[in-house]
Amino acid sequence: MKMLLRTAVAAMAISAAPLAHAAERTVTLSVKNMSCVTCGPIVQKSLSRVPGVLRVQVSHKAGAATVVYDDAKASVAVLTAATTKAGFPSQLARHASR
Repeated sequence: MKMLLRTAVAAMAISAAPLAHAAERTVTLSVKNMSCVTCGPIVQKSLSRVPGVLRVQVSHKAGAATVVYDDAKASVAVLTAATTKAGFPSQLARHASR
């Protein structure tokens, strides 16, 4: 019985370990091709669909998108790929939090 209990505790510790390293990150992306007010919602929708994205704020005037995401589920590479796929290439402009 003790062996079974130890195995169960070890399994729970291993499965919970990745969660301990997850962090909420905020980045600003520089987004190209946003020329009018209808572009912003397209960029916002493409970023919002990325698993792990918590919040998105887009400014077509600034050509930027600020994204808050769970770094265990998403990355800057995935975020920029999402906007590029939607026709709005982007790159990291700034890390707001780490």
